Amino acid sequence: MANVESTTALVTPEMCRDWLSRNPTNRKLDRRIIDQYARDMASGDWELNGETICIDWNNNLINGQHRCTAGLKAGVPFETVLVTGLPPKARDTIDGGKKRTYGDRLQMRGLKNYSNVAANITFMAQIAGNNLKRHALSPKEMDRVLEKHPQIEDSVAIARASMSKVSGWLGAVHCIGTYLNMRDTADEFCEALQHGQKSYESDAAVFFRDWFYKDMIKQNPSHIDFRRKLFVHAFNKFAAKEPLRRASLPEKFGIKGWTDKELGL
Repeated sequence: MANVESTTALVTPEMCRDWLSRNPTNRKLDRRIIDQYARDMASGDWELNGETICIDWNNNLINGQHRCTAGLKAGVPFETVLVTGLPPKARDTIDGGKKRTYGDRLQMRGLKNYSNVAANITFMAQIAGNNLKRHALSPKEMDRVLEKHPQIEDSVAIARASMSKVSGWLGAVHCIGTYLNMRDTADEFCEALQHGQKSYESDAAVFFRDWFYKDMIKQNPSHIDFRRKLFVHAFNKFAAKEPLRRASLPEKFGIKGWTDKELGL
């Protein structure tokens, strides 16, 4: 019979180091998750939410290695629920449920187009970091972006009505343009994508629209990263009213004036 005890504990980096030394045959670490947790811990955004660190009756860590690794990396203590005295075989039943996405969190808050809002916040962060492979933001970081840019909800609705196939990117670009005092340009970009009517010679938005629909039906369509980079490039060209005639990319990816500071991080 297991003698299971549960308590709320302030976990120090030293405790993390000790538990990680007794962490046999656990799953492979996900460095992106560790980085997310560590950033939240270091910034004070970490919250006690009822999720547990679990120690079995042999004093081995069977749940919480990502939190412990993050705590060690952040170098600060964090609060958690600590459960001890579990049977070792309990490890096989942990984390069997569906992971809660940020879109799920927004749905529970009653936001419309919750999945698209989450996707566009991620794209806004990638543009700010000039990197499509940028580390995923933690839910707390996503919340900070949403708090600073509540207009993303309106931008996503406009994007879905304009060109739904790229609404996961278009909402981000429209929101960024609005924030950077280019709302008229952002609206015109959406209208050009929707209707395909040129507003100047070699209109960049219309070029992307035509290229994208042709690329969709190719036997070997372009990689998603190429499409997204070309999309941002087309917006930059459109904002400057410069022609776009070829599906080629500039050396740098991003939007001038849009950085992590403007993003809200």
